[in-house]
Amino acid sequence: ARTTDYFKSNANKEKSNKTIREIGSGAGLNNSYIIAPSNVNAILSKYKFSSKNYISLPSCKSDGKTVEARAVEKVVIRINGVDISYYNTHLDYHPNCATQHMKDLANIVKSDPNPTIITADFNYVSPNNYNKYLKPLGFKVAAHDTKLYGKENNNSYMDSVFIKSNGHIDISSSK
Repeated sequence: ARTTDYFKSNANKEKSNKTIREIGSGAGLNNSYIIAPSNVNAILSKYKFSSKNYISLPSCKSDGKTVEARAVEKVVIRINGVDISYYNTHLDYHPNCATQHMKDLANIVKSDPNPTIITADFNYVSPNNYNKYLKPLGFKVAAHDTKLYGKENNNSYMDSVFIKSNGHIDISSSK
């Protein structure tokens, strides 16, 4: 089965979420992981979370059909005395929904005073959407490559990293 078909099954999502919980517990992360309940999204960290929450994105329709629910996981970690906000998401592959959810994400992060890292599988989010929604908020591109989406045998992967440094995060390299 293709990856996109695999995750349409609630049983497969639960199996994947169980695996993520086992990895988190087995690695001694205890509560240093968060899983989005309706998707197979997660953040696992060696750093203790000061806070963690799950933010549902508004539903979206494409061709008259409601697409799969999407969400953003947010954690705050303290490194060298600095609180850093870390967001992760997987936006929809329908271009109009991906654009709407990118706008929603920008509205979520715009009032965050912390240095911020956003990682995601953005699928069809174009550089124009970054320029329109995240760049005006002070985010820089550490990695953004969505051109492989949809090719045969392409596994799901994190294709984008955006950073708002506030003088605390340097991008040394990325792929």
